[in-house]
Amino acid sequence: MTDPYFGNAHQPHGRQPQYGYGQPGYNQDHQPGYAPPPGTQGYVSYGQGTAPPYVYVPTPMSGMNELSTLEDNGQLWLMVAAAGFFFGFGWITGPLAWYQGSKLRRQYRALGHHPGTSVNWARGLGIATTVIYYGGMALLFSALAIGLGLLAL
Repeated sequence: MTDPYFGNAHQPHGRQPQYGYGQPGYNQDHQPGYAPPPGTQGYVSYGQGTAPPYVYVPTPMSGMNELSTLEDNGQLWLMVAAAGFFFGFGWITGPLAWYQGSKLRRQYRALGHHPGTSVNWARGLGIATTVIYYGGMALLFSALAIGLGLLAL
């Protein structure tokens, strides 16, 4: 058998190349870095030690599906906050968008990602809507109280 890296120059005549270099737990029937057949204890990867026999490796698409769900929820709450502000329901949709935006930001960070822009905008618009509507209501009620107080004099 020919050594693909060095040719036959490093192999004495009649000897097969040795893979594994005497590492304990190495399966001689398989190439290094590949999983052993079922029933074996594990394999040794170069410099990594013995790997457990069954390692769960999530597929790349499983995280992407959850991220797209979070982004869709962020866009939904951004639209709810904007519609509530323009149609006069900001006193309800503002705090809800603020809460849901904060919750979605925590979920993004739990996955190890930065929050999406729509999530940040939904939270920000929720905060702004809450401050504007509740500040406006406080200003209106204080103006009414002052006006009624002046009429009573």
